[in-house]
Amino acid sequence: MLYENEALGISTIIAENRQKRPNKVKGESMCPFCKQNESAIEQVVMETFTSDEDHIRIVNNKYPVCHKRGDLYGIHDVVIETLYHDKKPHSFSKSHWYDLIKLIQLRWLEISQDERIQFIQVFKNEGEKAGASIMHSHWQIIALEETPLTMKRHYESVGEQYEKEGCWLCKQQDSSWLDIIKTSKWRLTVPEGARAPYESWIVPNIHFANLGQITDDALKELALLLSDTLKLYERMLPEVSYNICVMSGKPKGDQSYHFYISLLPRTGNFAGFELATGCYINILSPKGLVDKMKELVEEIK
Repeated sequence: MLYENEALGISTIIAENRQKRPNKVKGESMCPFCKQNESAIEQVVMETFTSDEDHIRIVNNKYPVCHKRGDLYGIHDVVIETLYHDKKPHSFSKSHWYDLIKLIQLRWLEISQDERIQFIQVFKNEGEKAGASIMHSHWQIIALEETPLTMKRHYESVGEQYEKEGCWLCKQQDSSWLDIIKTSKWRLTVPEGARAPYESWIVPNIHFANLGQITDDALKELALLLSDTLKLYERMLPEVSYNICVMSGKPKGDQSYHFYISLLPRTGNFAGFELATGCYINILSPKGLVDKMKELVEEIK
C-alpha cells in the first residue's frame, strides 16, 4: 500500500513481501539472474538477443512493491542486462548499450498504454552501497497508478517554471562551463546543485519530455555517451557503487518536463542533516568534478 503524508509531502510504500527477497547475493550458484538458474525468475515480458553475449531480458519482479491486484496498482519489472554474473556495465559494448536502452524504452511505451498508470520510474542500483540486493547487474522499472508526492511536487515545480520562463534545462545549453562531454544530441554535465560528490547528468540538447519521445538516432547517441560516462567513472572511482535514475516526465499529457539521467556514485552516505532537511552537503565543487572528469576523457577514447 502507498501511505501519503500530505502535510510533509512524503510518500511511503509498505511492501512486506520484500523481506523475502535474496539479500546480497554475490555468487553465481544462487543468483536467479544467471543463465543456469533462469527457472528462478518470473515471467519474461520482453527480451532481445542474437547470442548469450548480448542477451537482455525484462522479467516481472518476484518480490514487487506493487502489482495489478491489491492495494497498490502497478507494475514492477527487473531488466537483466547480461547473463554473465560478473560482467559490469562499463565493459558493455556500445551496441549492447543501445539494445538495452531501446528495450527499456519499448517496455516503457508498453506500460504507458495502461490507462491506470500515471508514473513510471526507471532506475539502476549498482553495488551494495547503492542498494543492490543482488550483485548481478540489472535495472528496475516501477510503474504506479499514483505519483509519489515528492515527484508530484517536482513535476508541479517544473511546470510552474515552464509557464513563467520556459524550460530551465533548454536555457542552460548556452552555459557550457559545467559540461564534460557534448555531442550533437546530448551533453554530460554537472548540475550546479549536485547533491553529492561526483553526481553528473546526461541531458538531451532538444526537449524530450519523456523516455518514450526519444528518437532512435538520439538513443544511439545516448548509448555511446552512457558507455563513455561509466568508463570515466571506472577510471576515476574503480568499483564504486552508483545509482542511475532516469528522470522522465509523465507518460501521459504534460510536455513541460525535460528528460535527463542522473548518475550518482555512492562515495559516502546521506547523513542526519540531509535526511532531516532535504538539503545536501557536497564536499566537491561542480567545477572541481568537471576538471577531474575532463582530464580523463581522452584516456577512454
